Formats: sequence, structure tokens, C-alpha cells
Amino acid sequence: GSSALGILELTAQYIAKETGMTEEEARKKFYVLDSKGLIGTGRKGLNVDKAMFVADAPDQLDLLEAAKFSKPHILFGCSTIGGLFTDEVLKEVASHHDNPLIMPLSNPTSKAECTIEAAVRCTEGRAIFASGSPFQDTETPAGGVMYGNQCNNAFVFPGIAMGATLSGATRVNDEKVVGA
Repeated sequence: GSSALGILELTAQYIAKETGMTEEEARKKFYVLDSKGLIGTGRKGLNVDKAMFVADAPDQLDLLEAAKFSKPHILFGCSTIGGLFTDEVLKEVASHHDNPLIMPLSNPTSKAECTIEAAVRCTEGRAIFASGSPFQDTETPAGGVMYGNQCNNAFVFPGIAMGATLSGATRVNDEKVVGA
């Protein structure tokens, strides 16, 4: 929904700032799914926010089909659909990258798109895991540890507020957030 699109828009702004590409070019790096599947070529009736993220790909692919098509480095979700990142999807993402970034951002934990245990199991412990809900650190097959990194937005807001206060800012716009 709107939270995922907001995250993507800020990320596109950051990519554009860091690489010199346009925000439009940066947005084309994302493959966005909604309740109908991948937002691909030919989709009609999109609102303005979703229309900015139409992929050059077949419309309405499911998550596994989209992962096979796009071979993503990062898989993040704000769907509140617990278990959406199935073992098959996680294994597909891991088959293309040594250290995929898996980010099930929904909370509470019961609504997280996957668990840390699934990320460990399906990526053989190679994923970088960051979630919106608390998960315990988990041992990997190689004897290491996958940390239950929580990246919930609640952790960001105090830092933004402190930075705004210390700098005397009266407004915090997207450019300031990206700059931080």
C-alpha cells in the first residue's frame, strides 16, 4: 500500500542522488506488486503513485513468477500477509545472489512476510535480514549467526526528531530525510 510506495519513493530519490540517474530511472529498478500481482506493462486504472512504478514486465505475475523474472537482490514487504515470502520465493531470490536482503517489514510478528528461521533455512544462512517485528538471532547452517535486525520505522523517528531539533529545522521534507 501507501507505506511501501513511500519507502520506494524515498529509496528512488536516494538512488538518484547517489548515482546521478533520474528518479524515473531509479523507479524502473523496482518491481512492485499489489493485490493483483506485479504492476507491469498494460495495467489500467492505476492511481498516480502506483503508475510511477510500472515495470517493463508482464502484468499481474505472482510473487514467485515476479522473483523468477526480476531476480531481485532485495525482497521487502509491507503487506501484513504473514508467510507471503514462501520457502519457494526465498529460495528463488537466494539462487541469484550470495547475500540477498530479506526485509519482512510488517508487524506484529504474526503478520511478517517471513520469519528469520525461514530466511536462514531458505538462503542457507546467507541472507541479510531486517524486519519490522522482533525476531531472535538464529544460528546458520555454517555455525554463524543471522541477527534478528529490527528496522521498524519507530527506530527512525526519534533520530529524525533529534536531528530536526538540534538543527533548528522547522520542516522535515523528503530531501532532508534522504540526506540523513
